[in-house]
Amino acid sequence: MLGIIGPAKFLGRLSHEELLPVLEWAYLAILPSRAESFGLAIAEAQAAGRERVANRFTWRATAEAMARGLLEPADPPIAA
Repeated sequence: MLGIIGPAKFLGRLSHEELLPVLEWAYLAILPSRAESFGLAIAEAQAAGRERVANRFTWRATAEAMARGLLEPADPPIAA
């Protein structure tokens, strides 16, 4: 069903303490949120055992990306 091979576990809401060990063994994490616009939960899932995220999403890299977004002019609107 839906191309999922093997067991799928729908865990619902977990505390931070419950979530960390689950993310360490999970092959896939789907974390919908009505409260987060950035998707920090997905970054946290990727960070559980993945060095690439720690190197890519540093405070400096995040601040530089935000500064670029604020300082660079936006594209002009497309005429209808």
